[in-house]
Formats: sequence, structure tokens, C-alpha cells
Amino acid sequence: MTKTRSLTLMREALVLLDRGGNGATIVACHLQAAKDAAEGAKPLRRSEEIDDDLTCEFGDAGHVARDKQGEEG
Repeated sequence: MTKTRSLTLMREALVLLDRGGNGATIVACHLQAAKDAAEGAKPLRRSEEIDDDLTCEFGDAGHVARDKQGEEG
């Protein structure tokens, strides 16, 4: 399987997880990390970090991920 095809499948899987309401699960987090690594994404620098006040509309994604992980396990 080519890298391009792998990345396409990872993007599609993330969309399906988001649409199914599972976008903040540990599975989605690991998949996003794998996609980022395959694309050569670098970690955010301090100047690039997202302000917590701007993410309030998404809720506590870590909390959701922990809850979902408990449901899966």
C-alpha cells in the first residue's frame, strides 16, 4: 500500500469517527497522531499552542476520550 493511499484511508477513518460522534476517543487520537507522523508534522511550538479559551466549544476532549475508552475496555 502506498503512503498516499494510507494517508487517504486515515483521513477517511477520522471523518467516519467524527461523524459517528467518536472523534475524541483514544482511537481517534492515536489515528490522528499516526497520520501526523506519516505526514511529517512537527510538534507545536509554544507560540503555536491553541488558547484553552478558544477550544471551549469542543468541551473537554480529554475527558470525553477517557470516558469513551472506559466504555470500550
